[in-house]
Amino acid sequence: QYNSFQVQLINQKQLILLLVFDKLELMVLYVHYHHNHLILFQDVFVLINEFDKVMLMLEKEIVQLIVVLIIVLIKVAIIDPKEVVNEDKFNRKESRLRMENLKEAEILYQKKFGKFSGDINTLVDFIKNDPMVDSVMAAVDSVSKKSSNPFISLSSGEFVPDSLYKTPKSQQRYIVEIDTSLSVDTVVNRTGKILRVDSTIVIGGRYYIEDPDGYGTVGSLDNDALKNTASWE
Repeated sequence: QYNSFQVQLINQKQLILLLVFDKLELMVLYVHYHHNHLILFQDVFVLINEFDKVMLMLEKEIVQLIVVLIIVLIKVAIIDPKEVVNEDKFNRKESRLRMENLKEAEILYQKKFGKFSGDINTLVDFIKNDPMVDSVMAAVDSVSKKSSNPFISLSSGEFVPDSLYKTPKSQQRYIVEIDTSLSVDTVVNRTGKILRVDSTIVIGGRYYIEDPDGYGTVGSLDNDALKNTASWE
């Protein structure tokens, strides 16, 4: 034992180890010693032994770090995108089912009141409480004996009126609008003389439904050809 020549290794955290993969390994080891004594040959083996221990520890930490990085990369590159795609597919399908039911609510409302509604609260209340809607939903086709209920089931189950309010993705309200148009009628006599011009303001002749999350629209405010037509059809 060479007690007079004790060597103090630096803390493991102070060991500078630079490992460069691709055939390059650079290592710098700092050693502190007291009273300016030289390190004996035997002490070199002590240093080598201690260094091997540190290297083994660092190798384990590097392997653990690589495993963690691989797991993170798999999650970021494969798992997360797949979950995002699946969620987007669900939201698109569910939102379009809800807009189809909004369209059916508008059609029933127009049959009863002669105009469409631009208010979701009015439509939901109509679906929930109007006896005509109850009879339509309970009707059965006389030939096929199948239900004539115009409302289709949702991804999560049967249709519920409250599903008409919001989109499944952002929980924002659907955009529902109706048009306002001016109808002009000219009245003439037998000789072609204009007797009067009648003008009538028509509200709710057309409707428009839009998903604020961008999954589609139904109807149009200025084109009769698109009435009750969905953008994805």
